Amino acid sequence: MFTTMEEIGQIQDIQPIRTACFSPDGEKFAVGTNSKALKIYNMQSLFSVQERDEERQIEQIFEKNNHHYGSIYSVDWSNTGRYIATGSNDKLIKVISVPNFKTDKELMELKLSGHKGIVRSIAFTQDDTRLLSASTDHTIKVWDVQQGEEIRTLQGHENAVYCLQVSGDGNCCVSVGMDKSLKLWDLRSYECSISISTSKYAEMNYVSLKENTKNYSSVRHVEKSTYSAASSGILAAVAHIDGLVTLWDLSTRKVIEEVELHEADCRSVEFDASAGLIASTSFDSSIAIYDLNKQTIINRIQNHTDRVVLAKWHPFYPVILSTSADSTARLFAPQRFVDNFK
Repeated sequence: MFTTMEEIGQIQDIQPIRTACFSPDGEKFAVGTNSKALKIYNMQSLFSVQERDEERQIEQIFEKNNHHYGSIYSVDWSNTGRYIATGSNDKLIKVISVPNFKTDKELMELKLSGHKGIVRSIAFTQDDTRLLSASTDHTIKVWDVQQGEEIRTLQGHENAVYCLQVSGDGNCCVSVGMDKSLKLWDLRSYECSISISTSKYAEMNYVSLKENTKNYSSVRHVEKSTYSAASSGILAAVAHIDGLVTLWDLSTRKVIEEVELHEADCRSVEFDASAGLIASTSFDSSIAIYDLNKQTIINRIQNHTDRVVLAKWHPFYPVILSTSADSTARLFAPQRFVDNFK
């Protein structure tokens, strides 16, 4: 299905777009921009056209200009759909209660301060009670969403922490960064349970868990892949600055596969809901879709005209959302899926 992907929608901004995410119900997506704006779009508007050649317009249903004092580096939509959090190079985190887009004029907003560097990555736990944030100040912080207070600071990285991701059951999270280390944190004890440092591989930009908070609830809607190289342990994919993607079995602390997906800095990598595919992005301006069982690249999307920062899978549709330095966010899907949707 993913061997032929077509661009089905595009939004543009005046500055590069670093981050985006889907709502948990898959009906909307949020975008954070270098122009400091938070924007929300109606995913369903893409499928309202009647003719194949009719231009698809994505309906914008919300915009908050100057949401931060600086560029927005990260955004996450909570799993109950109640909150959206953003992190920025202004060192702040903002959490908003998702408004009724038709009636609400005022936002319920929470500002979390405590980091001394750029907030590069954020993620809610499965039950939305906690928010985790990773920063260039070498730390990860855990926040109480209801109280707006810091619960704990997780220390162990020796340099900037670029990315974190929470497991689907909410019991742990993984983090990577400039220090070339991959760490697994127990979110019950707040202790680092696994720490893997290696000089063999380049700096780590991004990490994705096979079962994370975004695809954990989606697996009941899709057929689960059986990745032949994986054990029953925790599987993580890591994107490196030299274009490499490594797959780690955290239970054995070993790399089970490494694949050169890009010719330049690999900025992100994400498992799809089946956990049989990964999508990676790069400063080579491409998105690679890699089949884990076939061990081959099944598609390379090259629609962007500048560096591609992030790609996210839709919770259950065969759709990819990407962000880029070309100041666009784009949506890709197999044409037969779009035709069948009507």
